[in-house]
Amino acid sequence: MRNFFLPGPVRKGTPGPLLRAFLPLLLLSLGAGRTAAGIEENRRAFAEANQAYQQGNFEAAIPLYEKLVRQDVRQAAVYYNLGNAYFKSGKLGLAIANFERARRLEPSDRDIAENLAFARAGCADKVEEKETPFWLSGLLRFHHLLPYGKQLWLTVLFWALANLAWGLRQAAALERWKNLAPWVAALLLALTLVSGLSAFLKLPSSGPTEAILRVEKSDLLSGPAEGNAVLATLHEGFKVEIRQQTADWCQAVLPNGWNGWIRRSHLEIL
Repeated sequence: MRNFFLPGPVRKGTPGPLLRAFLPLLLLSLGAGRTAAGIEENRRAFAEANQAYQQGNFEAAIPLYEKLVRQDVRQAAVYYNLGNAYFKSGKLGLAIANFERARRLEPSDRDIAENLAFARAGCADKVEEKETPFWLSGLLRFHHLLPYGKQLWLTVLFWALANLAWGLRQAAALERWKNLAPWVAALLLALTLVSGLSAFLKLPSSGPTEAILRVEKSDLLSGPAEGNAVLATLHEGFKVEIRQQTADWCQAVLPNGWNGWIRRSHLEIL
């Protein structure tokens, strides 16, 4: 975690910086439509949660961070601090879930990535994932590089540059540029499409739904009811993709392609 103003040191054998700052400008933007009193209340709650954490009172800090989440405060800082508090409380699954949420908001943040990797190392399950083609790995790295807002701006920038390149072709006096401009415009247009698709997939309603196992262990069953065959036993912190859901069960897909049913109450939906 990080304190309210300055980052704390990284400690070996523990997650990275202790507290992360709650950025006032971001809070104000996220608080659009709320009263000034409500925004100030969120600031106080965050400061109170950070103080409880720094005093080692993680059980008191957790509900304060959770209250901010329930009030629709979507900041990487809140999820990052909440993940650290859960980790210090011995709740590995919920720690990983909140580090994952923080990473979705700030994909390129090194502290978040390191804490998530550190927490994942404590998982009991090591499932071999399907091999990803080289070209797809590159696209996935690009997809996870920026949060939604920045990805959207990058898409707009590529589109503007593509139009500029094509427009300059019409006005350019140099014959060489007239020949080169269509290729530059085509490349920028392709980047626009890739970046736009990446931004679309980062919308909350797009892309696969993922979940983290929040309990010590849970059986992956062949059907959505007790008594079905046990396909595997999964342990706390394991991440799955959710294919479909009922009131009490989720059909989960493992990284190696296996799929089965897990009790919904055993999962923390991301």
